[in-house]
Amino acid sequence: MKHSEKDKLTEILIDFPVIKTACKKSNVSRATCYRWLKEDKLFAKKVKAAIKEGVLSVNDMAEENLITMIQDKEMGAIKYWLRHHHKEYSRNGYIPVIYANNKRK
Repeated sequence: MKHSEKDKLTEILIDFPVIKTACKKSNVSRATCYRWLKEDKLFAKKVKAAIKEGVLSVNDMAEENLITMIQDKEMGAIKYWLRHHHKEYSRNGYIPVIYANNKRK
């Protein structure tokens, strides 16, 4: 039974990459989850991967919504995008370059 509970929790983390939220949605207590993380290295590895995948998915969703806001001519979204993606509008002239492996250069 616990194996399937762990699987369910891990699957939920892909859509909701927050331990507290995933525990609530899977009916697993946070204490149990953290005990499993401590005791089961494979589970811990799967959780870490699921959270990473979930964060990337949420980032994609946020960017998609930001672009929609820009298309709707929302000035706050336009300013945010330019400040973070255009050297002329950034505060310090530094624009971070994000690569596929999520490392800044």
